[in-house]
Amino acid sequence: TMARPFPSLEGGCFCGETRYRMAGAPLFVHACHCHSCQQETGSCFSLHAIIEPDRIISIGKVMPVYIRSRKESAKGRLDSMCPKCNIMLWSRNTQWPTLDLKVGTLDVPDLMPPDMHIYVGSKVSWLELPKDAKVEMGHYDWMKVWPKSSLKRLEIATVRAKE
Repeated sequence: TMARPFPSLEGGCFCGETRYRMAGAPLFVHACHCHSCQQETGSCFSLHAIIEPDRIISIGKVMPVYIRSRKESAKGRLDSMCPKCNIMLWSRNTQWPTLDLKVGTLDVPDLMPPDMHIYVGSKVSWLELPKDAKVEMGHYDWMKVWPKSSLKRLEIATVRAKE
């Protein structure tokens, strides 16, 4: 059987002025339970869909703006935000050829469950993860964890980023 094409997903900010279309499946999705992500989101974890920049297409009235992160643990990171309501849509580490899309900004975030939970040592104690969830106490080795198809796409994105 042939794999079904990934549906075109859309998302945006709180005020609705900055919108985007996700043109393709993410490379990988992880839920980060580190304290820094908890503080930044005001929630118990952040959910990131890692994807190539050319697969996120701006479709809103207002283009997102990039702001350099002030977070000590995120040096070199640029946060893409709506200039009107200041909601972060994705972030980009300038040393890496991908974006970390904030899954909660998708119109239907339920379509993007995590492939892995990371920094579970900092996870709030009352949050029960599924029994079959893949977990790491810290970060993970993407070369060992990501699907081969995602590693191939990452290789292509890395070459493009150097052009």
